[in-house]
Amino acid sequence: MGIKDWLKPAWKDKDRDKRLVAVKELSSQKHLIWVALNDADEGIREVALDGLDLSTLWEPKLLERIATSDRPWEIRLTAVDRIEDDATLCRLACTDEHAVVRWAALRRMESEEFLQKVATTDAPEDIRIAAIAQLEDEDALKKIFLGTTCEWIQLAAVKNIRDDDFLKTVATSKAGRWVRQAAVQNLQNGEILKDIATSEQDMFVKKAAVEGIADATVLAEFENDKNGLVRDAVRQTIANLTETPSQ
Repeated sequence: MGIKDWLKPAWKDKDRDKRLVAVKELSSQKHLIWVALNDADEGIREVALDGLDLSTLWEPKLLERIATSDRPWEIRLTAVDRIEDDATLCRLACTDEHAVVRWAALRRMESEEFLQKVATTDAPEDIRIAAIAQLEDEDALKKIFLGTTCEWIQLAAVKNIRDDDFLKTVATSKAGRWVRQAAVQNLQNGEILKDIATSEQDMFVKKAAVEGIADATVLAEFENDKNGLVRDAVRQTIANLTETPSQ
């Protein structure tokens, strides 16, 4: 045995059993991280991993390994709260079996690219909707809207769209009531709103249209609408427009 072998710590010994005993007794986080990353034996690497203090661990490879392991969800969650790589977080948000871990991963994501990936995968619907709510790219939102028949996904997408032409198309389409109503609520073009208020039969969509009109003269045209909900909306909107600001 050479002098290097004498100087080598027990947790680096050539003998697996000696290394295993030594690693179980290790308290140095630095040494445990080294073992967890470099030991040739998977079992010993796992023992080192179990000995780490996750509250101080920032090593990306180890955090990812913990987060994607079959460890209890509370341990995976601790790792997720320290992961900074959006690609890893995206995978966890889409596939982790526990809702808390999925939401934690999504919460830490910042990249529009990976938020779009979550939104367009077969991830649980609530996670997809939450990802869509964070998107700002209208082209991506339009693509998501047109690529699904799920009303909840469409609703989440249309809420962040501001393109009047697209919103008009949605508002006058055969989409669900609440999707159409959300589209109308985002419209800014007074002429489009007036046209919708004139031709729309659904009282909730029509109500949203009159509430968006900023011209009291135009609103007066709908004061005698056959639907009480719309008439009330017209009166309230006119009142809001003519109300004198408080000094």
